[in-house]
Amino acid sequence: MRIEAKIVAFLGVALICIPAVATAQQTTIRAGTLIDGRGGIQRNVVIGIEGARIARIESGNAPTSYDLSRFTLLPGLIDAHIHIGAHFGRTGRAVTPGETPVEQALYGIENAHMMLMAGDADGGVHHRAKHRRRE
Repeated sequence: MRIEAKIVAFLGVALICIPAVATAQQTTIRAGTLIDGRGGIQRNVVIGIEGARIARIESGNAPTSYDLSRFTLLPGLIDAHIHIGAHFGRTGRAVTPGETPVEQALYGIENAHMMLMAGDADGGVHHRAKHRRRE
């Protein structure tokens, strides 16, 4: 990817992220199992998130924004291996010959926006997005 496309992609992602940070609010998540990344495991916890940071981790049955009690959470673990610009082209194929760097960057911005809006940092939305057929 050429430098111009990278700059356009960076600016697009920045513009998408700024409103999300500006409107940060407190969110609570109930986790069935929490792995802290330092060898510790906690069960049935409520994680309080303020903005983009974990503010507290508590045990108990407090009301939560999201109930993920059937799942294991690994806060801060990010799968950084995604192909943000991957998509089906005009022909309905994953090969996109003839696309300009700007077009490639715009597809990347669209995929990044979809991931951000879905709250998904591991590429799950990307997987669905790249299999969606474009008109």
